[in-house]
Amino acid sequence: QSHAPSIPPPQEERACRALLFSGRRLRRIAMKQRHPEELPLSEWERRALIKPLQRNFAVLDGAMMLLGMSVNGESILPFFSVLYWCADQHKCVAGIWLVPLSEAFNCVVKWQYRRARPAWMDPDVRLLSWSSEYSFPSSHSQLAWAVAHFMVAASSHPEAVTTSPALLCYGYAALVALSRVHCGIHYPSDVLVGSAWGLGTSVIYARLLPTLLPTLRRLLGGGESGTPAPPSSR
Repeated sequence: QSHAPSIPPPQEERACRALLFSGRRLRRIAMKQRHPEELPLSEWERRALIKPLQRNFAVLDGAMMLLGMSVNGESILPFFSVLYWCADQHKCVAGIWLVPLSEAFNCVVKWQYRRARPAWMDPDVRLLSWSSEYSFPSSHSQLAWAVAHFMVAASSHPEAVTTSPALLCYGYAALVALSRVHCGIHYPSDVLVGSAWGLGTSVIYARLLPTLLPTLRRLLGGGESGTPAPPSSR
């Protein structure tokens, strides 16, 4: 019987490491060709911020994943449904339009900059969440801050029947933004820009609301005055 020549263990280990290094290098090159917007800032954010955060606070993985999931489409719809039927119809009717406005802007900017997500570019970044979209800016942070500020601002409206605590709303939005970095799906600069844009959009939207509200009510089938009431059962 003929046997293939055996490779000494040290040489075999070096060969495996060389193949692994080459594979990672080729992957990075391919990703950089696909996403030319990779900048030195991205590498620094991964090395100095994302990796230490994931390494030192791994015990918070589950909580951070749940925070991110709370701003998904599967969670936003039930939130506004409960808000309308059980809590505050005015905040629902007036605030729900921030969702499509935020998402439309976010998609346009993401495809304009095409920034790759951290875990796409660095296999050492743990990916705790998943998305096929680009990274910049963070839509979760943008939407969380937009809705959080609106809930606080709308509490002073005469038709609002609930009061949203500012500390609770803003604290929740900040934790959502932090969770996106912890989960390896966004850079800190993604969530900073997304949060700032969401807050700014909400401020402008709240100021324009007195002019927009009659039109929004007509779109939802209501009248010129008063919040649309749920259909009565007979």
